[in-house]
Amino acid sequence: MSSDKDYEWLITLQKSAYELLSLPTPSPQSSQPSFSQSKLRKQYRAKALELHPDKNKSPNADEEFREISVSLKILSDPSLKQKYDEYLQRKLNAELQKKARGAHQQQIRDDLVAAEESHLAQQQQKLSRDQKIIFLRKKYLKLKKHKTQEILNSRRRVITIPDEEDNNDQDIQELCSFPFEPKVRVKWKYKQQVGASISEDVIARLMEVFGKVERVDMSRGNTETENYHYATVTFQKHISCIVAQLHDYDHSSSLWDEVGLSRISKLLRSAKIVRYDSSIKLSGYKDMPFEEYLGISLLTLDRTINGRGRKTHEKHRKHNG
Repeated sequence: MSSDKDYEWLITLQKSAYELLSLPTPSPQSSQPSFSQSKLRKQYRAKALELHPDKNKSPNADEEFREISVSLKILSDPSLKQKYDEYLQRKLNAELQKKARGAHQQQIRDDLVAAEESHLAQQQQKLSRDQKIIFLRKKYLKLKKHKTQEILNSRRRVITIPDEEDNNDQDIQELCSFPFEPKVRVKWKYKQQVGASISEDVIARLMEVFGKVERVDMSRGNTETENYHYATVTFQKHISCIVAQLHDYDHSSSLWDEVGLSRISKLLRSAKIVRYDSSIKLSGYKDMPFEEYLGISLLTLDRTINGRGRKTHEKHRKHNG
């Protein structure tokens, strides 16, 4: 059989000539042969003693002996050996490329699966959030209906608070409207690295956790030299600015997690109702809207608690003084 036919037959085998003769495969980076011709012949003789048809009882004995014989022939011829080595290198490169493509395709599949799982999780979270909103809205409407009916059934409802100066309780009636606009002055810590990102839109999104925001006006005094910046936020409803003022900004809150502003919300320091006089007596009539009734109740409770806290603190300070 000619050398060319032997070569074509050899490259169809699953094992390489080097593997068949238990020889090291040459490195493409090295110009030196990985073994000598004497080593090649020695390995062939050892394999021939093992695989010769006279000693090898395998049904494939002739085929196995031919494999090592052709391997010796190809590796002994410098030109055929070079051609064979180049073939093996191309085969190895193709396998590496195929493996790399497979890894890349697997990564794409993994990314698609991860994206799908993330999308499903977000949809589930949104569904859960929407269900909570529907539940709270139903509960709110039920409570509003009950409280409105309760107010209508009573002759009138008067809300009173202790007078901070003389401690005399007085029932003071006023029209069922708040003595201030639904505006708060928001204060936040200015940090240069995030300063430019806090825009009117961001302030609006931060405050919308308390209710619908109609407009935001940034303070003209906001400069890079100031430690704190300010903005005036106008809500649609008074109850929103009351809840915004009563919120505890000294501690982290999960209110902003779902709108993706948790980190920026930590810069908030306060939200104070604009032109709100805490000495004004809060009261209302029997037909006071539920939201105004709730808002006044919250302010009354806050002022009562804080007033008692201040008096206790002053009494303790005088006693220790």
